[in-house]
Amino acid sequence: GLTASSSVFFSSWSIDALAKKLSADERLMAWIPPRRMPYIRADSDEGPVRIPGRTPQQAPPRLVALLRLADGRRSPGELARELGLSPAEVTAGLTELVRRRWVTWRLEVPSGARPERELRAVLERVGDAGLRERVLEPL
Repeated sequence: GLTASSSVFFSSWSIDALAKKLSADERLMAWIPPRRMPYIRADSDEGPVRIPGRTPQQAPPRLVALLRLADGRRSPGELARELGLSPAEVTAGLTELVRRRWVTWRLEVPSGARPERELRAVLERVGDAGLRERVLEPL
């Protein structure tokens, strides 16, 4: 034939839209690692938190400790175990850090030719088998 093979690519906007929809599920967010904004600095759990162009800001030590560990690799459950906090305390802390714009906590998909593969890789790390199956289904 004229064509040996063909490929179909998802538009990145469609995968971003799916990721945004999936992020609304609180059960899924328990598996999504939060990430400190790259311009935020805290040298110790005691603070202060340094933000370029602003005066250093104080925050409760538990919140600063959570901020310092939010590296985009550890899930909220892992953060809770590391900090000796309950999952509810970590969720409340992350919600506050997002409100302050110190952390991003959402399902992020890097740009590329195959964004669905990146999203799938993140979703396959979900430890709850039923939830994992449900969130992978749209892909």
